[in-house]
Amino acid sequence: MLAIYELNRVDYLRDLFAWAYRRSASRYSAVRQSLGQPDPFRLRHRGVIAELVAEVVRGTLGKREAARHVAARAATAVATADRTVSSIARMPNSRSSGRRT
Repeated sequence: MLAIYELNRVDYLRDLFAWAYRRSASRYSAVRQSLGQPDPFRLRHRGVIAELVAEVVRGTLGKREAARHVAARAATAVATADRTVSSIARMPNSRSSGRRT
């Protein structure tokens, strides 16, 4: 810092900034590649999903009540093509636990 302040040599600061910028860009690229492509269903319906999660949590609904609430809301808020089983099966993070509630 003394070199920058007393000698008025900003090249050290410029080099540090350029190094940090390149490092940040490479890290961002690595993280972006590891995440993959965003899920189009979740992007399209993220507002409805957020509202549903909030309603279920605030309402302290049990599993069955929550499932009924989500199904009823999906019937009105989500297009028919997006509500089919085949479209859910295409979702990259869909999990089937094999348990019944």
